Amino acid sequence: MGTLAAVAPADSLTIFYPMWNEEGSIRLAVDAGRETGDALVAAGVLSSFEVLIVDDASTDATGAIADELAAADPRVRVVHHPENRKLGGALKTGFAEARSALVLYTDGDLPTDLHDSLPKALRLHRLYDADIVSAYRHDRTAEGPRRAVYSFAYNALIRFGFGLRVRDVNFAFKLCRREVLNHVRLASDGSFIDAELLIKAHRLGYHIIQFGVDYFPRTRGISTLSSGSTILKIVRELGTMYLDLKDIEPLPPEVLHGPPPTMASPSPEQRTRRLRRRRAHPAASNAPRVEPRLLIVNADDYGLTEAVSEGILRGHREGVITSTSVLVLAPAFEKSAKWLVDTEALGVGVHLALVGEDPPLLSPREIPTLVDRNGRLPISWKVFLARCGAGRIDSADVRRELNAQLDAVGAQDIRVTHLDSHQHLHLWPMVRQVVLDLAVERGIGAVRVPRSATAVPGIGLNRLASELARAAAARGLAFPGHAVGVDEAGRMDVATIERALVRLGRTNAAAVELSAHPGEAEDPDRGRYRWGYHWGEELAALTDPRVRVAIERHGFVLGTYADLVRSAGPAAR
Repeated sequence: MGTLAAVAPADSLTIFYPMWNEEGSIRLAVDAGRETGDALVAAGVLSSFEVLIVDDASTDATGAIADELAAADPRVRVVHHPENRKLGGALKTGFAEARSALVLYTDGDLPTDLHDSLPKALRLHRLYDADIVSAYRHDRTAEGPRRAVYSFAYNALIRFGFGLRVRDVNFAFKLCRREVLNHVRLASDGSFIDAELLIKAHRLGYHIIQFGVDYFPRTRGISTLSSGSTILKIVRELGTMYLDLKDIEPLPPEVLHGPPPTMASPSPEQRTRRLRRRRAHPAASNAPRVEPRLLIVNADDYGLTEAVSEGILRGHREGVITSTSVLVLAPAFEKSAKWLVDTEALGVGVHLALVGEDPPLLSPREIPTLVDRNGRLPISWKVFLARCGAGRIDSADVRRELNAQLDAVGAQDIRVTHLDSHQHLHLWPMVRQVVLDLAVERGIGAVRVPRSATAVPGIGLNRLASELARAAAARGLAFPGHAVGVDEAGRMDVATIERALVRLGRTNAAAVELSAHPGEAEDPDRGRYRWGYHWGEELAALTDPRVRVAIERHGFVLGTYADLVRSAGPAAR
């Protein structure tokens, strides 16, 4: 056994094994954990330990053997998954179930000798006051050149993308303080979870050290880590989570090693007041429950037609819509604006428009660079941006037209909660500048920051979104930390919304937005808008009781941009 000297006693340790079809190695793994734990307790290094097995719906005898071992020794515990949740799900369950001050995660096929590596890890944890001690393999040539190349490339990618200098990101030997697991919200369902844990801990400000171990390749069971499908899933999860991971900022020193926030059955008002202004997660999903996060369900294009406005109001009364954005240029705006008087609980923003089928408020003489010779705005954002790039759009014209639209909303006695834009043009730098300036001048406390999970247009859109978020925060404006709706625009059903909620639940944001385009199904006036949207289907989904149940299941509390401004202040993260 490794040297035990100079290691201060830890309160307790959980040795945690995620297992799937490990009937050939489970007894050896549990024996190794118990023998090493007994020696460490006898040496005064630990006060106690437990061995935790998460059986990930094994199809062999793993579950039965685990139950047998647990029945014979109270220090052994088992959690069974009713269905296979892959490595990510098994790790999240294990971290949530671990009861100790320190948690060691390692594989059931014993990739390294616990008798040697665990005492070393505990000693390094104490000597360097480390929050995570991560092992790396001295030599992995026994796995063959392909695995070695994959490992080198993957570790280099993580190092380059996130500045994380860990030699063996995916090696299954990580000793973690409980506080780290309390403040890292893990989202991955697959093998990317190892990297996710280290990246998030690193960016939150936790201290990670590493040491080398002798590695024993798997001789029992099945490893799928080097399969093409697994590698593809890792890359896909990395791409989906990249911007959220990059957005994480360090926790304050007093929070890093403090207890996680607790949940105490607050009122709706208390829930929104308690939302925190920070970009990193307040607590891990594998920690005890924390207070719900704010979800804004915003229906765009109020005023487009009477049937669209009526559908949005019905979605508010009977469904989950909490907010809407009025399209001032639309033909039904003036009539349907009056209907908002009796809907105080519905947040109302302005869907600022510089493109589209409808004419601007101002004359061509007042905004000559925004319109064509017939006084019409461009139909598409593509035309607008091309004209911007050619220097043919005057920001003063943009400001005059958008000011007129805001004045029209003010004339209807509507209290504006936020600003967004038709076809998301406020992402563009020149329009962004004008929109943010107008928000500050008029005391409008929030703006939308749209996001995308797709490669196209996601890369460009998300880059512009990050710039918008930074500019909004610099002006003291609030914005949801993440949003969905761009990728799903016009085609949301119950299943799509549930998938969107999963994406929102995986983010770091304390407040999020789901934008939609509902309307009554029968609407002859909508024929002039050839957008291909399924307005009636979206309304049916947003009024479906299953959606409200899903929102509650994911831990969200419904609210508006006004709630965001009151509770979270600028940059609600």
